[in-house]
Amino acid sequence: MDELLTAAHNRPDWRRISMPSSLIYLNGRPVKGIMMMVMRAVMIVMLLLLLMMTTMMMVMTIMMMVLIMYVD
Repeated sequence: MDELLTAAHNRPDWRRISMPSSLIYLNGRPVKGIMMMVMRAVMIVMLLLLLMMTTMMMVMTIMMMVLIMYVD
């Protein structure tokens, strides 16, 4: 029995299977690449939300200044 295990282990095509995550594919695309695309999309959405919030704050500030000017 030990001889069979040793013979199988010493075969040249007997290798440990290991793959980096960048080589795992999903629908023809590397999973790592898909995750990077999702992260970029999330970052773009967050930046757009931040820009919208900043713009709204500026508009509200201007409206408050105009209201204060007309009240006096």
